[in-house]
Amino acid sequence: MHEENPAERLSQLEIATFYERSDLMYQFLSIYSTAVLEKMDTGTGDSIFVSDAYILGHIICHPGTTVSAMASHYSRTRSFLSQVVSRLSAAGYIEKHPAEQDAGTLHLYPTEKGRTVNASIIQKRGETTRDVFLQIAESCSKEDVSAFFKVIKNCIHILNPEDPFFQES
Repeated sequence: MHEENPAERLSQLEIATFYERSDLMYQFLSIYSTAVLEKMDTGTGDSIFVSDAYILGHIICHPGTTVSAMASHYSRTRSFLSQVVSRLSAAGYIEKHPAEQDAGTLHLYPTEKGRTVNASIIQKRGETTRDVFLQIAESCSKEDVSAFFKVIKNCIHILNPEDPFFQES
């Protein structure tokens, strides 16, 4: 059985198809990037930028992380992440603790309020996400969805190979 190499498979794509797929990806990213800049109700009486909610979730999943590590993970500037961290800290969602060896490095930890808000956000976003995936399931199989996320994960690894949180799986 002859197995094609990736370059041979890619060269078989017509330019028009490749352009259409690139355009679809750009359209998806444009819609998504606009959505993450909006504020959302946390369900606890607070509101938070969707992008900040993702960062809060990351800090909860990776307690002790740093601005530098998240900047690398999300391909964002340290300045941008520092602003997000300042908002999360001012809202009482996280605490900053200086590193023992380097007082200039701050390790980030969720507070109980941050965990409560995150749980509420997960519930609210989970309902929305479920609704979206139910609509996707009308025209895509579970295998299609898994393949989509496999491609996304591979793209992230190709574009950001130094991501300290990337794990092969």
